[in-house]
Order: sequence, then C-alpha cells, then structure tokens
Amino acid sequence: MVASDCGVPQPGLSVGPTSEFSLFFRLKPGQGPSLRAALVDLQETPGYRPGDYGMAVQTIHEARFVMFDDDTRLAFVTSFDGPWDAYMEDFFTSGPAFTDPGSIFLDGKNVLSIVVEIDTSFLWGRDLVGAVAETLTRGTFNVRIERVGRPEVKNMMLAPKEFDPVNRDLEIRDLYNMEDAFHLGDSYQGAYRARLDANLAFWDGLDGKVDWPAEANGSHPLTDLVLADYLIVDVTKPYVEHGTFLEIELAARRGEAHQTCGGRTLNDDVMDTIFTQLVNAGHGPTIRDGVDSATRPATSTFPYLATPNPNPPEPPEHH
Repeated sequence: MVASDCGVPQPGLSVGPTSEFSLFFRLKPGQGPSLRAALVDLQETPGYRPGDYGMAVQTIHEARFVMFDDDTRLAFVTSFDGPWDAYMEDFFTSGPAFTDPGSIFLDGKNVLSIVVEIDTSFLWGRDLVGAVAETLTRGTFNVRIERVGRPEVKNMMLAPKEFDPVNRDLEIRDLYNMEDAFHLGDSYQGAYRARLDANLAFWDGLDGKVDWPAEANGSHPLTDLVLADYLIVDVTKPYVEHGTFLEIELAARRGEAHQTCGGRTLNDDVMDTIFTQLVNAGHGPTIRDGVDSATRPATSTFPYLATPNPNPPEPPEHH
C-alpha cells in the first residue's frame, strides 16, 4: 500500500505469499520528540526488541518507522505474510499499538459552528424526527457535495474496498454523498449494500467471534441501520448527556421501547459506541479509541458552545 498525503491508499505489492506496503504521514508541529520517544518505547516492548521472537502481530516479517525532513514527516514500511485482510485482522486484534491514549487532532483550534434551534411546534405533532446535515452548491441546480448523519459512515464503513466481492474498484463515497439521506436512489443501493455487508462483517470478526450473524439473505444485520444514515431524535424525551447515541435504533432492533431522546449530544463519546457495536454488539468490553472526551467540553445550555481558543492556539493541559 502506498498512501500519498492527499491520495487514497491502495493495496501494495505481493510476491508469492508475502506482501508489502508503505505509509507516509505529516507530523503535527512540535510532536517529533514525543513520537520518537514513543517509537523507542515500542522497540523496547517484549516481542518488538531486535532479535526477539513471539511478536504480537504474527504475520509481520519486518516493520520500520523512519522520521525525516527534520522530524516533520514519518514513513512506515513493512512486509507481512498472506493477504491484506489477514494482516489487518492480526494487527487490529493484537500488539501494543492501541494501548496508548489517542490524540485529538483539533486540540487548541477553533471549529466553525452553526447552531440552529427549532420550535417543536413546527414538527406537525411528530414525536420522532430525523436530522441530517448537508452541503449544497448555490444556483438554479443544487448539487449535494457532502452530507452527514451518523459519524464515520463513509470513512470507516464504506471506504475500504478490499473486502467487497462485487465492487472492489469502485470509489463509493462521492456517490453516497450525492444521495438524499432520506430517499436513497435505486441505482447504487446494491453497491452500498455489498460494501457494507463485507466491511461490517470484517469489523465484527476483529475479536475472533461473530456477534452479528448474517440475515437469511446474507445481509449484515446492521446494513439497513447504517443506510438509514440520519440521527433519530424523540422530542418528547428529556435531554441526556451520555448514552443516547443509537439508543433508539438499537432498542427498535430488539423490539423494545427506547428510553432516551436519541440523537447525538456534543459531549457523548460516540466513537466508542460505534466501535463497540461494530466489533462485539455490546456483548463484550467497550472498544475504546483512546480519546474519551473533548479538551474543552461543550456547555449544557443553548447554544452549547465552548468559548473560543486563543489565536495562536495554546496546547491543552494534557499535552
């Protein structure tokens, strides 16, 4: 795999049973020394020290990290046994790579925010409503160039191509962005479903067991839920700071009444919810991404925004 700074990663070369790939990254300013120290710690981990055997990621032959351009860029080069999907499964389910706390890319920066308040009397007496954000071009003919309902549907669930048995060469995200979230067209639904069935099955298998058995027609049980890509909110339920994300949808799958307002609150760690549902359906431990909260949490009253960061930004206290 070769990934440029702005390109899409593609599978790398293979020779017989051995494959290789390289990744190149830009480093955040000032993070070179801490990353170098982390790489030294990694090399001192049992199984990763020079001459050690019994490495946690069993399929790897060799792997090398190289910092260059005055510690502003990083290269990762490796070779491994077997196909890409076997390597990724091995990598995600073993080794110390995911034991360290994650980092927040936007720490210390400001994000442009638009907050809209809606009087529920305009909802024609509806209790359950769907919400989605869209970016449209201006003019006589509007083109939808971006939309988001639930987070990371496109990047995590639709982007990977290597597991898709039907449309492995199709970049599907731009097509998906142009869809009306509430009325998917017929033309590409089969492509979306094939991609999701394959990728969701991959996520489910990362812990070595199946928590989402396929439906009678072979579909993954979460495919329809993911394609209904909008936040569902019950305006009759009180606001709850944590635990509302996917609560309505998952309760409906179980045939139970939901208990919360649903939707997605600003301070809820929804990525941990997504990872946990994809990997173990909530039947095992929480699958964490290493980032448990925002550096500066949102407020609990309208418009819910934190005060702006200074310019230039200051590193937060946890750095």
